[in-house]
Amino acid sequence: MSITDTLCTFSLGGIRSLIGTRDGIYLFLAWIWSWLSCPFKSKGDNLLSLQKNAKRLSKIPINVAFAITEPISRDDLARLVCWAFSSNIHHVTLYNFKGQLDSELPSLKDSINQLYHQLFGVAAVPVKYHTLSSATPRQQDGYHDDSFLTASGLTYIVHVVTMCHSHRRIAMAAREICESVAKQHFKSHNVDKVLLERILSEHFDMPNPDLAIVFGYVNSLLGYPPWQLKTTEILMTPSHHKIAYTAFYQCLEKYASCSQRFGK
Repeated sequence: MSITDTLCTFSLGGIRSLIGTRDGIYLFLAWIWSWLSCPFKSKGDNLLSLQKNAKRLSKIPINVAFAITEPISRDDLARLVCWAFSSNIHHVTLYNFKGQLDSELPSLKDSINQLYHQLFGVAAVPVKYHTLSSATPRQQDGYHDDSFLTASGLTYIVHVVTMCHSHRRIAMAAREICESVAKQHFKSHNVDKVLLERILSEHFDMPNPDLAIVFGYVNSLLGYPPWQLKTTEILMTPSHHKIAYTAFYQCLEKYASCSQRFGK
């Protein structure tokens, strides 16, 4: 047997071992689909190329949510944020039900700025970070301006949400309604869907996500604020660890091709 035949046999044996488990089969098929279905190959390290790819799409989400249901990879998450900004998406919502993002935020900021400079040669990314604190909404919410406005006057915003934030804000909204009724600002029979949506939107001062990408093997959003997802296109992806740009772009393609009928 030649060296080439030996290497081929060894490689095929490795593939058989990989796909011998259910998770291995899923990852292997996802990789094959990612490689075959993308019309171009890109590492996501060229700003002009990413901007050109985004212009091919019929629509781009205003806000894309990354819901992490697995252990967080800070560098891979930073890479997703950079790809989103480079695709002209101005709002990115990061959701993690365990609350790890709160403690990871300072290092995540550094990773985003370093990676943006590394990938695209830009000194700093124009971004604000919005975290939901326990304070009164619109007054003491954590907006951290780490950079500057773009030349067009627009800025990029990263919203950080956890399940704890979600539950806390629901309780605050319910308290506000009860206090308003007690103070006779309106009657209890005036509490309807429109009023609830208005108060909840005030407590979650961010646009609803047009696209939500869920990373992990759990087919659940694990407490993501449901009223924000009424018109959201939700896609599932096995993992954000070592994610390729092609996988991210395919999610944008699926969103662009979807027909949103808004319940009609």
